[in-house]
Amino acid sequence: MNDFFFDDNTEKLPEEIALENAVQNALKFFEIRDFATSLPYIIEAIDICERFGIGIPNLYLMRAYAEMETGEPEKALISIEKEINSFPYNTRAFELKEQIEFSIQKKRPNF
Repeated sequence: MNDFFFDDNTEKLPEEIALENAVQNALKFFEIRDFATSLPYIIEAIDICERFGIGIPNLYLMRAYAEMETGEPEKALISIEKEINSFPYNTRAFELKEQIEFSIQKKRPNF
């Protein structure tokens, strides 16, 4: 990630500005539990990260949580798997995965 960002004395690239804005907006709405509004910003931040090969911990976790809270636990399960694959030491991701699986199991008992 350090290769992507430059020090404060260097003019920022449009991609850096877009990523910073997406993350800031995602966090702003996530913190006030407006997950439906936060989700597009989280997705935008993830897309930028994927295009430039950047790994930011907890973005997929945030996406999974927002998807779960907006009634899409199946999508949340896919997102949390991506977090776990990228950051296998993220214990919060494993905890959220259990919650998501429980949510799906309640919805579909044969899961």
